[in-house]
Amino acid sequence: MKTIIAVPTINVNDEVVVLVRWHVPDGTHVDAGAPLVDVETTKAIATVQGDHSGWLKHCRKEGDEVPVGAEVAWVFSSAEELANACSTSNPPCEQPGPHPAIASPGLELRATSKPEPINICSQHPFTRLSGAARKLAASLGVDPARLEEAKLGLVTSAGLRAFLELPAASPGDGGLRSERITLSKRAEIDALRAGAGEHLRSSLSINFDSAGMRAFAEGAGYGLLPLILAELGSLLAENPRFTAYYDRDQVIYYDAVNLGVAIDIGHGLKIAVLRNADRMDPDEISKQLAERTLDCIENKLAIENASGGTFTVTDLSMFDILHFQPLINGRQSAILGIGADAAQMGYPMSLTIAFDHRVLTGREVGSFLQVLRDRLLRYAEVDASGPPAHVCDMCLTDLASYYKEFGKERSAVMTQYMRPDGKVGLICHRCLMGYL
Repeated sequence: MKTIIAVPTINVNDEVVVLVRWHVPDGTHVDAGAPLVDVETTKAIATVQGDHSGWLKHCRKEGDEVPVGAEVAWVFSSAEELANACSTSNPPCEQPGPHPAIASPGLELRATSKPEPINICSQHPFTRLSGAARKLAASLGVDPARLEEAKLGLVTSAGLRAFLELPAASPGDGGLRSERITLSKRAEIDALRAGAGEHLRSSLSINFDSAGMRAFAEGAGYGLLPLILAELGSLLAENPRFTAYYDRDQVIYYDAVNLGVAIDIGHGLKIAVLRNADRMDPDEISKQLAERTLDCIENKLAIENASGGTFTVTDLSMFDILHFQPLINGRQSAILGIGADAAQMGYPMSLTIAFDHRVLTGREVGSFLQVLRDRLLRYAEVDASGPPAHVCDMCLTDLASYYKEFGKERSAVMTQYMRPDGKVGLICHRCLMGYL
């Protein structure tokens, strides 16, 4: 008995997947429920499992692009059935072999049903090959004397291919090479093309020194990006037009702040989505980012963690890129680009928002950037001679503990104030209520 293993529908928008790797070698026994093969969708890597125990026969090889619903393997109930299938000369799911003209070095000219390609003159008294055509003939083992007998006239490499009934030249000919774009890259292109298609694009940037807040973020143990994302998420919840998009003379609003964070660790750009980021503190964001990054490294980013973003963030600060203009994703109105340059004094940082003018105005974006910058700068060291940095002067709660307890409240902020001695201090929102 033979069981067919087909590509399931993993992402409703995908029509094809790419077979990444087999977990079970061809011709070996597999148990029901065991992972068989990893496939790449436009969003993530998914694993296809078998429903039956038996002997596995591969129908596709690693790297093949396979339509959803197509066969990738057979599972036979016995080794004898597998052996019979392997002895079949051309099983239905096997791929066709190479063109016979390429496979056979002793190429025979086939003058019957000869086409009339460009640059080949029929009934000409001679055959003269171009330099590229001579190289092609030599690589195929074609005897130039036999081409002379055919009297083809002036022959280019394309004309020679047509005469020999060979496939058209691939982009790899002539010193070039080709590489198939991955499904995830195609999805990225489609998203950016959708974003660029009709957007009235513009961008604004704001710069500031980041050394002080970097020192705080490193001391808190979660790094600067989670701190920025936490403040950004809270601010996006207060400004819903930034988590919206334009469609047919309407502005469509999302009902959640789902931050898409661009991650590229050498396997192509992935967008990891942090859902309800406005309700998370920097520590929780840091943990989720670490988990998503590990999933990207292992090509195991789940679809639910790679889709549904309502605003995107891309960070190039680790490359000392101070300024760049990010591209807006489809069905979004804005994207934040984070840049920095460690080589300059004060560790300058830039925040750039590229936005769709059909949804947002320059005034809105400028105000948004100012507020975000000011919230971030609250974390900077303000007075080394005063109380320990980033501690409420009244209750002595440190900022990391404070945000862990109250970070989901929009009013939970440490506020700068002027002490009686003229120096700047910090006071948390709880103590501020009593102070006022």
